[in-house]
Amino acid sequence: MSNRTLGWYAAIERPFDQPWDLEHPVPDPIVPWITHSLHPKLYSLIEKIGTPRALKAEEPLIQPGEPVNQVIVVAKGVTGREVGQISGAIAISPPRHIACGNLNFLTSLPCIGRYFALVDSTVIQVPQKLLRGILQNDRETAWLFSVQAELCTLSDRMGFAIYTIPVEDRLKAFFIAWARNYGRFAQDASGAGWCVMPSTVQRKYIASVANTSRVSLDKTMRAWRESGAYVSQGSSICMKTSLLEPVYRWMSDMEDNAEIRRPPTFLEFIRDIEARRQAAGFKPVSLGW
Repeated sequence: MSNRTLGWYAAIERPFDQPWDLEHPVPDPIVPWITHSLHPKLYSLIEKIGTPRALKAEEPLIQPGEPVNQVIVVAKGVTGREVGQISGAIAISPPRHIACGNLNFLTSLPCIGRYFALVDSTVIQVPQKLLRGILQNDRETAWLFSVQAELCTLSDRMGFAIYTIPVEDRLKAFFIAWARNYGRFAQDASGAGWCVMPSTVQRKYIASVANTSRVSLDKTMRAWRESGAYVSQGSSICMKTSLLEPVYRWMSDMEDNAEIRRPPTFLEFIRDIEARRQAAGFKPVSLGW
């Protein structure tokens, strides 16, 4: 699905992160390749002082040879950040996520990689120097930005760790990351749990995120479909929670015994997200069969 509808853009416009602030730590778990969305205060600040810029699919955010001296946040669409210039492995930034500019924010040192739009997108860019000046005079906002940068680093670190596991598990990890931002919970007639979410980025980019080939991607997803664990419905996808459970538990087991722990199972994780969504006024979702 390369042509994106207005409905798809609307569906991914607002990822659902649980609120956090100075008194309440970040409650949502780290996932690879898609870091936490920006704190609302940070996003509002960047909207206020930044400059919008429209990008066509595959258009670079930073031209070759240009320095990374802007903090760039996605307002619409999805952008990618490639590890190095030739590896092909990418992480992605949907709306309200940092696209680039956090990695060298304090040092202005060169960044290794490539930043580009995966679909037609709109970003907001702010000179790092301007934002640094604001943060120097606003302790609370500076703390929020520091937490945001740490979340990016933790997500990238988990992404590197997941490159050590088999291809199918890497693909499952990608869908877990997408589910953390957009997943809903539903049950079928047998009581089995399903995760319902908007379609993701194009298949070639899913393969790039998982650092695999299109052939391996297609083979894996065909097996999921044939097993009945993956169903595509128009602009939505439905995945059995049991399909994603082993990799979710591997992520949990890989983490140290930190004060803040993720829900022990993917089923509990997606149910928790659904409960918070409904508490925020979202209607329950149902399967189309």
